[in-house]
Amino acid sequence: MYIPKKIQESGFSSVEEFVAYCEKKSLTREALFSKDELLFMLQLAGNPNNWPTPKHIQREATKMYRLREEMSDLIVRYRLIEERIKKVSSCKELREVALMILTTTCQPVSTVCGPITTGGTESVAENVHAMQTYIAELQEAGENVFDETRFIEAIERVKASDEESLDDFYLALYTSGCIEKTYFMKDYQSSTGSKLRFRLVYIRQDEMIYQ
Repeated sequence: MYIPKKIQESGFSSVEEFVAYCEKKSLTREALFSKDELLFMLQLAGNPNNWPTPKHIQREATKMYRLREEMSDLIVRYRLIEERIKKVSSCKELREVALMILTTTCQPVSTVCGPITTGGTESVAENVHAMQTYIAELQEAGENVFDETRFIEAIERVKASDEESLDDFYLALYTSGCIEKTYFMKDYQSSTGSKLRFRLVYIRQDEMIYQ
């Protein structure tokens, strides 16, 4: 189950619990949300490009935000993304969802590359936890990170049923022109997929950043 690390730390047992909390609060007269709550919801909604970047919001002096229709729009977008991810049954559909998010997110966009299904600790759960920890650190620094961990279950489903290579999925992401920086985790070379992505990110050396 996809649960971003920061949401877990906030005491919610699932993403849906957090989203339901935001939905209920948006219907109140005050509809007040903290900066962290807004940033969490923006992350789930893929940081849509009609919003300022996470870094801009973090730098604002505003501590509380009154959000009714705006929060509703974010929730609708989040649920649309999740519905499409759950229905993915091919590499082609996986690419389409990922590119839909990438092409409609605020720029610039970063990614984190490291072991998930191969390499690292050899445990998918532990690898995902390590990657989400790194992603959370980057987000706290204001990075707009395209979080690939939300695709893990869909990737595993596609790998089991689709003969098309997942290399094409990553090729589409890294040649889309939407990703400005890629952060490579220290053990990325232990992962087959991460080494492929390293080869894709060769255009400019300054786009490669190591943990």
